[in-house]
Amino acid sequence: MLGSFLLAALIGASPAPPAGRETVIPRIRGFLEWVADGKQGVYIRGDTGQWYYARTEAPCARLRPHAAVSFVGAVQNQLDRYGAIVAEGWRCQLASVVESGPPPGLRRHPR
Repeated sequence: MLGSFLLAALIGASPAPPAGRETVIPRIRGFLEWVADGKQGVYIRGDTGQWYYARTEAPCARLRPHAAVSFVGAVQNQLDRYGAIVAEGWRCQLASVVESGPPPGLRRHPR
């Protein structure tokens, strides 16, 4: 009983992914760094220093902190919700791309 209570408390304590108005990441080929949230998305810092959060439609099993990641579907060098993340060969379709603050306490991985 106590163990399930602690588990529920820990799950509830994890920060929710950013929510907001849909946007695009301009000049995605020039992004500076990315940080996987370990669940269902990735924080991306653009070449201007602005952070974005790209959430996948479903959990992306290979989207881990040290995964090889690329971004596909970028039209005119912009990434939007119609693009995808490829993590170690697995394509994970995006559901949304929103502006965000920096990732909460996660280790950053330069490109």
